[in-house]
Amino acid sequence: MEGFVSGKEFKINEVFLNFEKEIMEKFISENDEHAEMLKLQYKNAHIKSREFTGCGFITDFNIADEYRISNIDRLGLWGNFRAEINDLMYGVGFLLIIKDGLIHELDCHSFGGEGFPTDLKFYRFFSISEGYIK
Repeated sequence: MEGFVSGKEFKINEVFLNFEKEIMEKFISENDEHAEMLKLQYKNAHIKSREFTGCGFITDFNIADEYRISNIDRLGLWGNFRAEINDLMYGVGFLLIIKDGLIHELDCHSFGGEGFPTDLKFYRFFSISEGYIK
């Protein structure tokens, strides 16, 4: 599976898919109040689309209404973690958007104007409190 980012071919390889999965698992583990429902949502989610923006990616999800969290209208979750990837100097951050009680969108974005690599080969997560030293 491949996509395009700023006119360049983007490789959706096993490393990328594991990266995306681990991001979601980290968001779920950080949300004590709704962890079980979010885990069910993600387990039953279908990828609606992926957009490669040049400085990251946005993954949109389709999730059945039966998994809706009734007391959440709209919520943006910033993870307490970041990741270094390939050779980006400033790494990447994440935002998970929950809309109408369902996981709606995962946003991964680079910092400092760096472009997101078209072939993800390496990543390492770290907590925000750990800091980033390159």
